[in-house]
Amino acid sequence: MNILILGAGKVGRALAEILSREPDNDVSVIDLDPDRVEQVKRHSEITALVGSACYESDLKKANIERADIVIACTRSDEINLLACDVAKRMFGVPDCIARLHSEEFDNYMHRREMQSGSAYQIDQIIRPEGLITEQFLQLILHTNALQVKKFVKDRLSLVAVRAVAGSRGGLMVGQDLRSLGQTLERKYLETRVVAIYRQGQALEKISGETTIEQGDEVFFLAESNFIDEVIHEMHTEVRRPHHYIAIAGCTKIGISLAQILEERTDIEQVKILDVDRNRCEMAADKLKSAIVLHGDAGDSNMFEVENLSHYDVFCALTEDDEHNIMSAMLARQRGVRKVIALVSNPVYSELIESDKIDVLVSPAAITTSELLQHIRGANVELVHSLRYGLAEALEIVVQLNDAMASEDPVVGKRFKEIDLPPKVTVGAVVRGEEVFLQSAYLEKELRLEVNDRVVLFLSDREVLSQVAKLFSFHQ
Repeated sequence: MNILILGAGKVGRALAEILSREPDNDVSVIDLDPDRVEQVKRHSEITALVGSACYESDLKKANIERADIVIACTRSDEINLLACDVAKRMFGVPDCIARLHSEEFDNYMHRREMQSGSAYQIDQIIRPEGLITEQFLQLILHTNALQVKKFVKDRLSLVAVRAVAGSRGGLMVGQDLRSLGQTLERKYLETRVVAIYRQGQALEKISGETTIEQGDEVFFLAESNFIDEVIHEMHTEVRRPHHYIAIAGCTKIGISLAQILEERTDIEQVKILDVDRNRCEMAADKLKSAIVLHGDAGDSNMFEVENLSHYDVFCALTEDDEHNIMSAMLARQRGVRKVIALVSNPVYSELIESDKIDVLVSPAAITTSELLQHIRGANVELVHSLRYGLAEALEIVVQLNDAMASEDPVVGKRFKEIDLPPKVTVGAVVRGEEVFLQSAYLEKELRLEVNDRVVLFLSDREVLSQVAKLFSFHQ
């Protein structure tokens, strides 16, 4: 597949790196900034050149005529709209995707279509702010969760938790997975552990005999209505619900998150602060009950004066990575129970220890997941890029594989008969109203049918091409 990415910012670079790892993808990137282009060129498998996303001559140099997909993710909504329009109208690119920040264009595009019968030619619009806001909300609502990813129209959740031993007990540390599953089943809690990361590396193979150790990052899949009960049983340090939330940054995401939280009856108080007075005034105009503070979240005195040290969650949502990291670490030092920071630079994510900041949320990873979902094809319902793009979780709708001349590789077969590559774990199968999570039946008895929804966890994306061939989707 020939993929042209317009814009070599953090999202553009991250997406190019992930897509270029697939052997069948030919990835090109174009950007006006020579420094950004040089950064991309460090990856020998990616073609990068300096140029405009809207100029016909520059697009031709980037071989847009051969492109199967164009992804416009520059910093400008206007350029992204125009670039997709040019790609579709002038060069006939089959699939054009635009990342947009502002919702103002929706009304404009609707009016233009109604008045002239002509709208911008865009196949898919990605709005990262809404996706990031939802991720922060899930991390606030689920106290011990490090990640929460939804599947099958929110019926299932993939959750990551840290295994921590403690005096108050808990099921995880020192338990093998078979014993853990049996204990949870006795409490009518069905779950399936799909991956365990130990010292940053995925365990090659997990089975009923695998024992969870202190510090492991455990990914489990369960029905969304019960994930808090499962976390409660699995985690040693059971935390009370979060009622008091502090947000640093009167940004679009910060204000949007505050608006959602102030409408919830289980949230007692929300405070949002920013060093920019104009932003504070804008936030005050948009918020109802949330308290808006003019101040610096990196100032330790602010934590004492505003009693932020006793808050349940601190969310660092400014537009500066360094400020987000420093203010989140200060919040942890001052005693805030859970700290979450928005960090765009993947280098920081690898350097910061988990005991300093609970969760680092990557805008690039979230946006990339949404883009990958579109690229994978019609029978891939959801994609979540995990572990800095090295792992992936997929929701696949089972369809007959027309490319296979003989019998279908998955339909009518049990998983033990399907040639799944190593480093792939079956999380669940959903058939109509039925959810299958129980290991023995899922792996040995259940035969896949057309329109079954299968959730897979790939601890290494290098095996994606084999999975794509089995289930007939694009990489």
